[in-house]
Amino acid sequence: MGALDTVADRQAGWSVTANRLKASIDRARWAVFIFSVLGAVLATLASQLDLPGGQTSGISATGAVANVVGIQSDSVSGKLKLSDQAARSIG
Repeated sequence: MGALDTVADRQAGWSVTANRLKASIDRARWAVFIFSVLGAVLATLASQLDLPGGQTSGISATGAVANVVGIQSDSVSGKLKLSDQAARSIG
């Protein structure tokens, strides 16, 4: 039964690794969602307000930064997804 025990141990290790990778993908997706919503809210707020002294452009710029961070997080999420697929194909 030594071979079966080894196979079971390896499968358990791969399962733990896959669960960790899935959790990191979920965190990245939530980050994309939050930053995208934040960027949309700030952009909408900037377009609706009539503030003096360029404060509107500051709000708009903050919204743009939030959207860029969301896009970068989405890129990380894609890379994590690829590494998850690679890990499954090795096993």
